[in-house]
Amino acid sequence: MIRLFSLVYACLIPYVFAARAQSRNPDLVDAISLILSGVGLLTGFKVCWFAYVYRDTPPLKDISIQTFIGGIAIAWVSIANGIKKFRA
Repeated sequence: MIRLFSLVYACLIPYVFAARAQSRNPDLVDAISLILSGVGLLTGFKVCWFAYVYRDTPPLKDISIQTFIGGIAIAWVSIANGIKKFRA
């Protein structure tokens, strides 16, 4: 539970400061989107880790590289969404 709150604060505090620096009010929809981007980033890393650790196990033996690339794609989309919210 503490990890979740630290993730939330790690995503929201820079957003609030960036919004104030750009002379606009922080938006709740953007804040929720940033939280989900942080969760998506962690999920992407976890999928990559899962594909790497279990690469020699029979169910993932044939598709471990595709699973690893999928984890990178999840993390990439999450980072792109977070950057988009900071620039908007």
